[in-house]
Amino acid sequence: MNPSFRFPALPKTPLTRSLKPIYGACLASVLCLLPPGAFAQITFVDLSPANATGSAATAATATQQVGFADIGFASGEAAIWSGTAGSFVSLNPDGVTNADVLGTNGTQQAGFAYFPGGPSGVANAALWSGTAASFVNLNPAGANFSVAAGIAGTQQAGYAGFIVDSSSVEYAGIWSGTAASFVSLNPSGALASQAFATSGTRQVGYAYLGPIGGGAENAGLWSGTAGSFVNLNPAGADSSEALAIGGTQQAGFAVIGGINNAAIWSGTAASFVNLNPAGADDSQANGTTGLLQAGYIDIGGVRNAALWSGTADSFVNLQAALGDGFQSSDALGIWTAGSTTYVSGYAITADGSQSDAILWAVPTPEPSSTMLLISAGLMGLFRRPRRATRAGVVGF
Repeated sequence: MNPSFRFPALPKTPLTRSLKPIYGACLASVLCLLPPGAFAQITFVDLSPANATGSAATAATATQQVGFADIGFASGEAAIWSGTAGSFVSLNPDGVTNADVLGTNGTQQAGFAYFPGGPSGVANAALWSGTAASFVNLNPAGANFSVAAGIAGTQQAGYAGFIVDSSSVEYAGIWSGTAASFVSLNPSGALASQAFATSGTRQVGYAYLGPIGGGAENAGLWSGTAGSFVNLNPAGADSSEALAIGGTQQAGFAVIGGINNAAIWSGTAASFVNLNPAGADDSQANGTTGLLQAGYIDIGGVRNAALWSGTADSFVNLQAALGDGFQSSDALGIWTAGSTTYVSGYAITADGSQSDAILWAVPTPEPSSTMLLISAGLMGLFRRPRRATRAGVVGF
């Protein structure tokens, strides 16, 4: 069984819908968190290697970006960059033609690598220290697959699949650098669970609660043990997942009325804040620094990389900074270093032929930044131009 990822997928075909943009980074009647003129200061770097047919940057620090690049016959080269396309380094160990990096602490990288077995291989949770030769297989004993989705300090977080009553069931778990160190976080009463990120001491993800076919994913927060699980599913939500953690803040989404709504929490279900801006079809927060959040909103069927500062009204459209070379985008990771916030993700080229890993650099907003209201009259003045699907992987 292959893992079912909760990360945005990278389409390989052109989008069938288009949208006239709102240039400058705001929806009509939505407040922006940056002062006038700040959007001219948002820059980006296309990290896609020259010979790649697709790539994405799933996470970043101030000096390192990680993700994958499709090159040659490989369906995925686990990748690290240091700010330029030319700095790309493949982390694929010998014999592996499909691997992804999903998280980094700046010196080590966490993700997965596919090894022979089954129709499309078996995912094994992976840990690297900057080179292919440093690969460590984290797949725990008895697991039929595993994924390390996040890393902080010396701890990795993710999930592993085990056979239970003849079925493969995913259990959230943590590691401390070896396969033998795996600790299951699956809470009592949960049929399954996944962890997507860690702060080094606390972990986020979801637990599937309720009967088979009648239950739902409930966003969750752990503190290193199955018994520490805190249910973050907000009142009125059909389901939810926590995808990132920064400081005391958790970020992800809640499904309300059948629609994904980008969300943040501060440790309890009651602390839920809905980040879905007015006019958006749906949204999702994929990363948080504790103050700023990165993810996407969909407008008229087109995905737009998004940045927030804790409220729906603070939404900033990062797609606008890309210009006419890209038709859609998604932000997957975020990191603040002093006066600059780095946002990693991907964008689909204007012709729809491939995804390119993207690194945005955004001036970190000051708490006193002047709020700017973009009027509805700007909507028609400019042209701009959910997770990607990879072979054998659903949702990323």
